[in-house]
Amino acid sequence: MSPVDGKAAMSGLACVSADLLDLAHEMEQVASKMEYYGGFDAEIVRHAKELEGAAEIARGWAKGIRASITPRQHETKEDACG
Repeated sequence: MSPVDGKAAMSGLACVSADLLDLAHEMEQVASKMEYYGGFDAEIVRHAKELEGAAEIARGWAKGIRASITPRQHETKEDACG
């Protein structure tokens, strides 16, 4: 991988990290709605808790990706993803 390709890949990783954070946020929002609207359905509430757990995993992945790129590459999603 050339240095130019490496820069593009790192910028791409910043974009992936931002996308994962967006995804985690959406997953938490849906889980909240599931708990609210399905509050008396034990299976729906269980799935909501699973979705919250998956959101936490996605957030951890994003954090790990962000830690693997240099501080200069920590750009906004608009900068990283266009």
